[in-house]
Amino acid sequence: MRISNLTLRLSGSIAALCLASHASAQNAPASAEVLFREGARLLKAGETAAACSKLQASYTLDPALGTLGMLAYCHERQQRLATAWQEYLRAAAEARAAKQPEREAVAQERASSLEQRVSHLTIRLTSGALTPRVWLNERELLPAELGVELPHDGGQLRIEAQREGHETFRTTVTLANEQGRAVIELPRLEPLITPPSSPHTMTAPVAQAHAPSAAELEAPRNPWLIGGAASVAIAGVGVGSFFGVRALSKSNASRSECDGNACSPNGVALRDQALSAARVSTIGFVAAGVGAAATVVFYTVPYFRQRPVRLSAGSVHGSPGVIITGQLQ
Repeated sequence: MRISNLTLRLSGSIAALCLASHASAQNAPASAEVLFREGARLLKAGETAAACSKLQASYTLDPALGTLGMLAYCHERQQRLATAWQEYLRAAAEARAAKQPEREAVAQERASSLEQRVSHLTIRLTSGALTPRVWLNERELLPAELGVELPHDGGQLRIEAQREGHETFRTTVTLANEQGRAVIELPRLEPLITPPSSPHTMTAPVAQAHAPSAAELEAPRNPWLIGGAASVAIAGVGVGSFFGVRALSKSNASRSECDGNACSPNGVALRDQALSAARVSTIGFVAAGVGAAATVVFYTVPYFRQRPVRLSAGSVHGSPGVIITGQLQ
């Protein structure tokens, strides 16, 4: 059975509150009793923080009413007044449920004496702002707690407000240990700006703050890259033109062999040849476009040679085109 006067000189009322009940002690782990006694010894020695830690551990193992009373007294000595006030109220409720009026009266008296000394923090929203998720130190507040004076222990408090897709608000406030008052008004959280993206559209790269240096702009152009790209463009035009003319010629020749969609075997062959030539002509002109674009890039922006730039033929909105991807800086 835990008796407070083992190591502490407490008033009679507090000593009565800190007595452990027989029912709890009978089923408690032995370590709970050891931790209780060690906490009481440390509290007498003035080592308040260590004492509260031991008493909290004892109460976790065995939530005895006497331990709760001692823990509340320890937190009161530690100037954690809001925590002590809450624990005295809980002890009063437990004593009432256990039909122990003397203990209930002591706990209620201690809670009442602390109530006017407890510090309070109010976190409220700017008028019209949407409710974000708010953390006070490590605890996420309920929406109903916003705009309400919350009892809180003194010290430095961290407040953080978050809303998906919006900027995060962070601040700190120092609250007095006794009769402190602080009000934090959360601002409107501005939405984050993200560039739109679509797999079917091509957009010009956004200009960045970094500008190419004079050395980059004056860097010698690589004649092999420029010449190779120009050769591809010229060859593409040649191939596209040759097979384009061939396709037109075969198509014209097939007309004398066909009546509408009814064609002789020779007419069918001529139309197939015209279709094949038209396909090759299209590929040639696409290659010419790729080569021409590459020539422009390699000639006008020489510092692209040091950046990841890629050119390829592809489809834009369902039509053949040239796709250039890379970085400007």
